[in-house]
Amino acid sequence: MSDPRVLHVITGLNTGGAEHMLAQLVTALPRAVRPVGVVSLMDHGHYGAAIEAAGVPVFPLGMKPGKVSIPRLFDLARVIRRLAPDIVQSWMYHADLAALAALRLSGRRDRTRLAWGVRCSDMDLRQYRRGLRRVIGLCTR
Repeated sequence: MSDPRVLHVITGLNTGGAEHMLAQLVTALPRAVRPVGVVSLMDHGHYGAAIEAAGVPVFPLGMKPGKVSIPRLFDLARVIRRLAPDIVQSWMYHADLAALAALRLSGRRDRTRLAWGVRCSDMDLRQYRRGLRRVIGLCTR
């Protein structure tokens, strides 16, 4: 059995804990098992160039913070369809929700597994903005 083809989807690639861990992961893996790509819902951010320098393509979708973009979800679905990953690994709540929607739109939901990277426990939702609370609520459904 060959190694799975993995596509990572993250909200953005600016400086932050999840962003740093993703960049460290994809650049540390041996070239033969590096992911087929990294999709940033926003732009290349701080880590995009380092990821690309490691031979992993970055696909920035250009979404604006806090703005849902249906056309960009279709762009993500096209990336999923074109790369045909075995696994889509999403990072952070907005990317989790976008990856779920785009995977369904791609027509690959029955062939591609979706793994969410939720790294927060005992979260007090009252401390977060309404938009993030809504995204988390949609993810839980």
